[in-house]
Amino acid sequence: MELLTNLFERTLIVSLEAALMVLLLALVTAAFRSKLVPMWKYALWTLLIVKLLMPWLPGNIESELRWTIPLAGMEERIFSIENLEASIIGSYASDISPITHTDQADSNLAQSHPPASQERLAMKIPGFQIAVFVWLAGTAAVLLYIAAGYLRMSVALRRETNIQIPADLVALFVRIRADNGILAKIRLRVTKQVSAPALFGVFSPTVLIPEQMVKHLNAADWECVFLHELSHYKRRDILVNVAATILASFHWFNPAVWYGLRNMRLHQETACDASVLNVLTQKDTYAACILKILELGKFHRTVSAGAGITGYKNQIARRIIMIRNFQSPKKRAWFFGLLILVLAAALSLPSAFASGNDKEAAETPNEHIPVQAAIETSPANDAFPSQAANDDIRFVFPTTGKIASRYGERIHPITQEKSLHEGIDIANVEGTEIRAAADGKVIKAEYDPEHGFCVIIEHNEIWQSEYRHLQQLSITVGDETKSGDLIGLMGSTGQSTGSHLHFSIIKDTNYVDPTDYLK
Repeated sequence: MELLTNLFERTLIVSLEAALMVLLLALVTAAFRSKLVPMWKYALWTLLIVKLLMPWLPGNIESELRWTIPLAGMEERIFSIENLEASIIGSYASDISPITHTDQADSNLAQSHPPASQERLAMKIPGFQIAVFVWLAGTAAVLLYIAAGYLRMSVALRRETNIQIPADLVALFVRIRADNGILAKIRLRVTKQVSAPALFGVFSPTVLIPEQMVKHLNAADWECVFLHELSHYKRRDILVNVAATILASFHWFNPAVWYGLRNMRLHQETACDASVLNVLTQKDTYAACILKILELGKFHRTVSAGAGITGYKNQIARRIIMIRNFQSPKKRAWFFGLLILVLAAALSLPSAFASGNDKEAAETPNEHIPVQAAIETSPANDAFPSQAANDDIRFVFPTTGKIASRYGERIHPITQEKSLHEGIDIANVEGTEIRAAADGKVIKAEYDPEHGFCVIIEHNEIWQSEYRHLQQLSITVGDETKSGDLIGLMGSTGQSTGSHLHFSIIKDTNYVDPTDYLK
């Protein structure tokens, strides 16, 4: 359930950002409609695929792409589920505080997390879990629908009796395929299963020709058809469409994503038209061919996992205008399109929830954080345990990496609930060494469903340090540690969405900002 919850949380956030991205792309393509060539318009909309794909990529690419200036009301991205404690912790409410070894700690915890608030949040958990399963069921239904469409066409073609293809048509197809430098064996097939020419198949691409059109198109028309379908193959449009549809299925509840996917397909067709026109000299012949195919295919049947020459019927007029006004793009238009693409990517790909705090970048100094530096304490604190109350203790950074999330109150982007992020998240690769931030004694070293492998070190009567989401532990309860001693390795255990260390400092049983005390 933890994994599904994490996936659902990330999907909601990405879906919200994707909707904003679709709005941005629509505005950009509308503003530069006459200045952007078809290829760059299509490239802009493929950024949506990149956005939807980012949460599924290995590593912490989302934490690397961030805006320097945070959006109002959203100070931090959700790097791990622990940042959402006030919204989803529910069943672990009694374990929120790591300081469970004294009655005084429990009393202070009760004051900082009122039972009424916990009860109110816990009431939301069943609805949230139901939403997770509804999302999962919807995703499965969409994926099954897509797969069923592909299998239905595959089975129909397999069962259909082969229809003989005219020899001159085969010869023309082979010649055009060779002229385009396509070495792969792409088949040509006449069928009753489609009403317009289309390229079908992910693994064995086949150009499908409607039986009723064989005798109605001339050689010039067929040249246009073959150039268009083979252009789809060279551009790997089928793979792009399949990947985009699968990714969009996880956002089935978001109409903006499907609108963006539709726009991508529209501009894919015009980009394909442009690539054909770069080879074909007669623009009017190409436009007339599309209109003729549209008239002959009265009952237009779409092909799942395919790419056809007609595309969306209601966009034919726009394509015809583009074809008749087409001119080969100049270098200036190419550079302008590239500039717009880079700017759009810079604005839309970074996460809106991946910023640091308002006044400083969420990154440690340029060099990696030193972990072996000596801590600064007063003479009264040199020997542990000390009965003196020392407010001057200083800690060293426990690991190397980048601070992906800082201490402070957060507003959950979905529920709008406020919660305290009790420490800092330092991101790095799994297996990065985690070391003690100061001298002390280990009072907790165990696995927690929420915090993963967790260590708490008591430094004196006032100070403690906490280390969450470790991959493995190198110490046990009762061990005495020195500043810089190895205590474990960085990981992503518990309710975490990426490799990082959640580091907290506790003063008088209350969490404080670690950056105020770290060297």
